Amino acid sequence: MSLRTSFALLLLPVALFGCAANVSSGEAPGDGEEAEENAVAEDASELERQVAARCALAESGTFAPATLGEFESHLVKRWFRCSAELFFDADDAGGFELLADGTWHLFDIQADGSITARTGFDSEGSWSAKDMQDWNGPGSFQLDLDLAGGGSDYLQVRFAAEPDRARMSSTGGTFELVALPE
Repeated sequence: MSLRTSFALLLLPVALFGCAANVSSGEAPGDGEEAEENAVAEDASELERQVAARCALAESGTFAPATLGEFESHLVKRWFRCSAELFFDADDAGGFELLADGTWHLFDIQADGSITARTGFDSEGSWSAKDMQDWNGPGSFQLDLDLAGGGSDYLQVRFAAEPDRARMSSTGGTFELVALPE
């Protein structure tokens, strides 16, 4: 991943929620470092701008898949990270993609807005879904992610109706993601 992408992802919460006050100096937003932060935001790729805009949208309702098949088909897409954290300590990734063949991979957003799939033990693996409705009630499904190098994460997933947004929770935290329209 490029240094620019890492820095842009680090600043994504700033782009979404505005800059915070400089606690050490007591400066309010708009003082001091704002010009530098805005320069980075202005330098973002069109894809990064689209993701930031989708992440900033308020959710409108929920989408609850009725069947395991509906849950699986809604998962198969590219999910862009909105939250500062992501599973498997992949906090520097742009997001991850779930493929219909049961595999997944992390990806990076390059400076030109292109997407590069990550490969390797800690960046890809297989996925499956489980129907958890008998234990957790209607609309409860689980996403299981297995790393190629060993290790797993089990995520409880909830979807917003609009925008195409997911909240995935595991013992490692809660992660907010969005998908862009095709």
